[in-house]
Amino acid sequence: MKCNKDMSVYNSRLFVSCPKSMEYLLEDELKMLWKQRGGPGETDNALLYKTSPLGVSVECDKAFALTVCLWSRIANRVFYQLDEASCHSVEQLYDAVYSIDWLSHITEHTVIAVDFSGQSSFVRNTVFGAQKVKDAVVDHVRDKTGARPDVDADHPGIRIRAHLRKGVLAVYIDLAGSSLHQRGYRTESGQAPLKENLAAGILARCRFHELLEQRNHARFAVIDPMCGSGTLLIEAALIACDRAPGLTRQQWGFEQWLQFDAELWSTLLENARKRFEAGKENVVAAFYGYDADSKVLRTAARNAERAEVDDLVRLVQRDIRDFTRPPEVQSALIVSNPPYGERLGTLKELGDLYASLGKTVKSAFSAGRRGESGPDENSGPDEERGQDRERGQEDLLESRLAVFSSNPGLIKHLGIRFDKKYRFLNGTIPCELVVSGLTDANKPFDSREAFVRGANWRIANPERAAMLGNRLKKNRKSLGKWLKREGINCYRLYDSDMPEYAVAIDVYDDWYHVQEYAAPKSINPQHARERFMETLAMVRDALGVDPEKIVYKRRERQKGLNQYQKLESDEERIQVSEYNARFYIKLRSYLDTGLFLDHRPIRKWIGQNANRKRVLNLFCYTGSVSVHAALGGAGRVVSVDMSNTYLNWAKDNFILNRLPIDAHSFVRADCFQWLKECREQFDLVFLDPPTFSNSKKMEGSLDIQRDHVALIRLCVRRLNKGGIVLFSNNLRKFKLDEQGLSGLVIEDISRQTIDPDFKRNTNIHHCWKISQPDNPATDLDADQCLSMRAMPG
Repeated sequence: MKCNKDMSVYNSRLFVSCPKSMEYLLEDELKMLWKQRGGPGETDNALLYKTSPLGVSVECDKAFALTVCLWSRIANRVFYQLDEASCHSVEQLYDAVYSIDWLSHITEHTVIAVDFSGQSSFVRNTVFGAQKVKDAVVDHVRDKTGARPDVDADHPGIRIRAHLRKGVLAVYIDLAGSSLHQRGYRTESGQAPLKENLAAGILARCRFHELLEQRNHARFAVIDPMCGSGTLLIEAALIACDRAPGLTRQQWGFEQWLQFDAELWSTLLENARKRFEAGKENVVAAFYGYDADSKVLRTAARNAERAEVDDLVRLVQRDIRDFTRPPEVQSALIVSNPPYGERLGTLKELGDLYASLGKTVKSAFSAGRRGESGPDENSGPDEERGQDRERGQEDLLESRLAVFSSNPGLIKHLGIRFDKKYRFLNGTIPCELVVSGLTDANKPFDSREAFVRGANWRIANPERAAMLGNRLKKNRKSLGKWLKREGINCYRLYDSDMPEYAVAIDVYDDWYHVQEYAAPKSINPQHARERFMETLAMVRDALGVDPEKIVYKRRERQKGLNQYQKLESDEERIQVSEYNARFYIKLRSYLDTGLFLDHRPIRKWIGQNANRKRVLNLFCYTGSVSVHAALGGAGRVVSVDMSNTYLNWAKDNFILNRLPIDAHSFVRADCFQWLKECREQFDLVFLDPPTFSNSKKMEGSLDIQRDHVALIRLCVRRLNKGGIVLFSNNLRKFKLDEQGLSGLVIEDISRQTIDPDFKRNTNIHHCWKISQPDNPATDLDADQCLSMRAMPG
């Protein structure tokens, strides 16, 4: 929790929502807005107390709440919290809402609407929840005044929002009234519109503010070669001329709120107007938009006019194949949201389009090249030659290309290697933003082969393959409700359900990880290959997965040195989410991806039970358990592993989740030896050792069947009173030595730690909860435990 030392100066709590995957952009924006308005506090993040996947909560005053409404480019809505109360029944929900002093916020003449989110055992759907909240509000006002407010879900004067989560009900007023992405300038759009706050997020990921500062003396431009209705260009122009995004909005959700300060709002609007006028006079960038469709360009022109930046944005009808650098531009941010298949164009047409985009942009804007650009729109032939002679005498500054698309195969057609990749959602469509500096070092490569990935995934037996396709669709449908309810994006879809297809298929967000189990020697290798090709084809066809999103490999038992096969260090990492945590994974590294899906329930439990506890994660791998513990409020987390690669991966996962590394420990050590020397006590120990290990970094070898008693007893010695060891392993024939662990309290929780996606393979792992009895018997000492362990020779 991030708090100011003296919170008494703040009398308001906000929850500012935003599109998924943009919460940290919103956090940065709120810090900037607070800093600009000169708020109290020792640091610019003193007000932020929680960032979640849905938005940011802040402690502030009402003036800052109105500032956020006016100035946030990233937010969806701004919710002003009225109250928060414990809620475990319908009666408590009603009483909590009724107890709010509603007449300090609305009158009996106010038209209201109520939105409800969340669920529990007593509120099974949001319609019922909204009805109960509405009843409590109306009853309160009627009991106090004798009259009741009217309700209009579509056109309210005040919109009330209630959210129920984990037995806590929070009640808000929606200050925005409608989504803040509706700036007021876009009343029409092209065929595939981009929301305004998504466009602002794309520009933020391009570091547009930094480009403006770095290029304030250069001839810098923002260029969209396929601009459509112009949203990216207009948002960039609004940023460049310091225009508040809410300046032209006609309606707000706070205008009928009794605590609304109209005089303060007028002052904020007046100051925003002055900033816009000054910013427009000093704008340092030019803005160019091109499109082959004259109709959509006319729409873009009207949008720019309504946004009051039509004098800054130049729009030209031009096909991407004819795109050239504007003559007066020395460096540029070329940013575009070209068609990507869901809405516009066929894949082959789009592949050619993306290839043309990459080729023409690269040719026109590579830094260090002598300028090759097209003529000024208003110049004649003689002027063009003169401009070319003048331009040819100076080198270009480095430009930056950013392309937003949902199709990685199309992005590869650009023929450019990108430095950065960011994930977004455009509505419900998962998308990527790729960003690269345009330098001569970034040589184009031939992208034609990228588009035919999967072409050799042929179906030898259509009838047999169709059965697999039906099974995959059936599995996805049967898991659907559970996945949605739990908010799970990474799961096992299929695990040798049909003997003919001995594969495991795991889903990581929109990536599909297909692992072939090595066939017995009695199986004809050609037949096994045919069935594996059919598997890939059915993932592609039956599930509608882009072949670029399918990663496949063979899964077999590793022996000897092969168990330590080196990770592909240059493989690009992918970010995935699990509940409130985010993780890096690698799908093309030898076998394991960095996230054991079968341990998901264990990680969830640890996250829910780690608050204020000291947690030890042994054989920590990539630290996913440690991340959940830290996010769950653990006071200290110690992660131990022998691998520097995995420890660094764990640290990166902490950084990804905005967790402070310095508050926790990452120890490279042999866990056996470390436990012998450790004197620190813990409340929760997670012990998930490998089945076998003979690393040179260890004093001896580890055999989990042989050594588990010694390991567990060493862990138990490190427990505080009431502490727990969670012991898990994946050895299918493992037998717990209960006699060797006599005197300890042992509970087999294996069944409770198997989620629905692993019900076909309940032997995927074993798990026990182990603790000291209230009056523990004499335990083995650490040295005696270590002597049990087999040493070399």
